[in-house]
Amino acid sequence: AVVSTQSTGEFSSLIKYIQNNKEADNDWFRIESNKEGTRWFGKCWYIQDYKKYEFELEFDIPVTYPATAPEIAIPKLDGKTAKMYRGGSYLGERERIEMVNF
Repeated sequence: AVVSTQSTGEFSSLIKYIQNNKEADNDWFRIESNKEGTRWFGKCWYIQDYKKYEFELEFDIPVTYPATAPEIAIPKLDGKTAKMYRGGSYLGERERIEMVNF
């Protein structure tokens, strides 16, 4: 697959962001992609009141990226809040997901 200059810059930014979070002991996700870089998957977590909530996540890079943002899916939270739809895709980047006990 051909990687564009824009993609290379975005990958570099993502790598630096992850490194900075690890150095600050503030990492909260791990992701990897398929060979083409079109499908991403991994885990994210949130700690509240000494409890760790861990979730699998997945997303595809849309063909129309960057004009269209990826929809991040967290299947375990599908239907748990009003902000969830279509297999766990989260709507609203700034809203906080209410944690629920599983």
